[in-house]
Amino acid sequence: MKGRFGTPASIDPLVVARLPAAMQREAALMLLDMGLTPHKARLHLRRAPVGFDALLASQPAPFRRGGELILAGDHE
Repeated sequence: MKGRFGTPASIDPLVVARLPAAMQREAALMLLDMGLTPHKARLHLRRAPVGFDALLASQPAPFRRGGELILAGDHE
């Protein structure tokens, strides 16, 4: 981490580029939540305008619960 936690500098564009698309979208949204303009967030992530817009427009991955064989209340 290059910057202080919770700042745009703490989001490393080289690390973000290796993440799945859903997590890249979250990184872009975090930058916007931190107060960066869409243009500055795009530059921070080193994205082309079309790629950044597509990233923001993409739907988040559906949440799937997994790993549990028995859920709470199944034994009742």
